[in-house]
Amino acid sequence: MLYDRPYMKNRLQGRVQSFTDLIILTLIFCFVLQSILKLLGGESVLFNFVGLSGLNLTNGYVWTFFSYSLLHEGIIHLLWNLLLIHFVSRKVEQYTSKSEFIILLAASVTSGSMFWILFNYNVGTLIGSSAFAMGSLTHFCLKRPNEPMTFLLFFILPVTIKPKYLLLIFVSLEFYFFIFNELAGNSQIAHSAHLGGAFAGLLLSSKNFASFNIPKFSFKFSKTPKRANKEKNATYNYTLNKTSNNYESEIDKILDKINEKGFGSLNQEEKELLEKAKNLFKTNPK
Repeated sequence: MLYDRPYMKNRLQGRVQSFTDLIILTLIFCFVLQSILKLLGGESVLFNFVGLSGLNLTNGYVWTFFSYSLLHEGIIHLLWNLLLIHFVSRKVEQYTSKSEFIILLAASVTSGSMFWILFNYNVGTLIGSSAFAMGSLTHFCLKRPNEPMTFLLFFILPVTIKPKYLLLIFVSLEFYFFIFNELAGNSQIAHSAHLGGAFAGLLLSSKNFASFNIPKFSFKFSKTPKRANKEKNATYNYTLNKTSNNYESEIDKILDKINEKGFGSLNQEEKELLEKAKNLFKTNPK
């Protein structure tokens, strides 16, 4: 369970205030409907029409790439996803625009279903909103990689950790269970769908790759005209006129040198002349 103290004070207002609230209410409504149909013996009909499977796609039910996220295996499955959506997706909605949040929802759910179907076309039926929850978690951790967050370990022990480390743990576990459980046929949990959701969150947070020490490349375009650039890159030859009583031209040369190469590039003679000119201008202002 993830939370931050300022938000906990007013997270529940008794009415729909955000798109996240609407998602949560929709999932609860669908679960109630699913439970009623289960009591009536019609849950399988719902699965065949809404859940994602190779057979449904063969029948042309392309909407199941998205609709599968409306159903859940049981109350524990639903509650886990609702907790993540409530505490994580809500945070994502707070710092993104409505259109960006909807794109994250659609992309993570669709990406999760596509990842899953690649490895399970002839096996089982996919249901659950875990891909969206994982996409939200990935998006948040990449957008706020160093912002301390607290979650309840085993719903009891409060643990504070930086999001980037939490994401690393989650993704590593998902890869492990995907390879050694899902592909081996030892688990019915759709870890591939979770990874698909994380992939969507990663793509939509690409500007924060540098937070994970991935090399960042940038290109700077100067607005200075080419002629000015040539002047800037030109090599200046500084020759002091020791016999001249007019220090202005000599000082101009020294200042040009400082501007191009820095004060440290001056030799002792130039420093002394600059100091002498400074004292002279103080005593004889124009």
